[in-house]
Amino acid sequence: IETAGRGYRAVVGEEELDLDRFERALGRGRAALEAGRPDDAAEDLREALSIWHGSALAGLPEEARRAAEAERLEELRLTALELRFEAELACGRHDAVVGELEAVTAEEPYRERFLQQRLLALYRSGRQAEALEVYRDARKLLADELGLEPSPALQELERGILRQEPSLAPPEAPARTTKPLPAPPTPLLGRRLELAAVSALFRDEGARLVTLTGAGGTGKTRLGLAVAHTLEPELRDGALFVNLAPVSSPELLVPTIAEALEVQEDEVVEHLRDKRLLLVLDNFEQLLAAAPFVGELLAAAPRLWILATS
Repeated sequence: IETAGRGYRAVVGEEELDLDRFERALGRGRAALEAGRPDDAAEDLREALSIWHGSALAGLPEEARRAAEAERLEELRLTALELRFEAELACGRHDAVVGELEAVTAEEPYRERFLQQRLLALYRSGRQAEALEVYRDARKLLADELGLEPSPALQELERGILRQEPSLAPPEAPARTTKPLPAPPTPLLGRRLELAAVSALFRDEGARLVTLTGAGGTGKTRLGLAVAHTLEPELRDGALFVNLAPVSSPELLVPTIAEALEVQEDEVVEHLRDKRLLLVLDNFEQLLAAAPFVGELLAAAPRLWILATS
């Protein structure tokens, strides 16, 4: 904080202002959606919306909250929410957003894009009758409150639901690009807190490299597998387990990863560049000299997560 005349000024550095971080994440999400990468878009838009805590300019006097800037910020938030729902639906996550869409259409009953997304999510979730009922209620609300009919796009969506048009079907699940994770031989007992904490480091704290450390036999591998199984459904390209226990030479790290990915050694970095993947490197303590390559992977593949045990 600096003094300025008889007042004070807060000096905000790069990446410190939440509005800047929100607008950058919103821009990335919009660009990813336009480029046909809905999974990446959903991630960026979730990040953007996580910055919001309450309404725009909360805590300021009422006159300030009524200002044009507050309206602009609220419109940006609603736009980010619309884009995020669009991305989630494009990823086939209609079941996951039905409840959220019910809440947001109650808050914004005249914003038809939310209503369209809710109808589509209900229809794709096998709830056609409920989708049509929601449409009828919305049409009555528009007529009673505003004297308007639903937009042509909304009317066309209702007709498509009635006809069960194939174009409204959910997208096909993407083909799996990694080997299945090893099946745990025993249940995981008494490690729920650790499982939640490690998963949260990736999900909520922005970590991209997490290392589980401890003496041999303390269950690092078992916990790492449990984390991989937990996070795998959330990642477009899943999770890949790489067993380094038989490997003793750092020079063999890249060939071992390449074998797990089923690519050539010189293709590993390029193959992972655009992947949304959790890479589990088990027993890394034997290959610490190869750690710089892990840094190279993280720098080259911005959406890659790595979980190591050591």
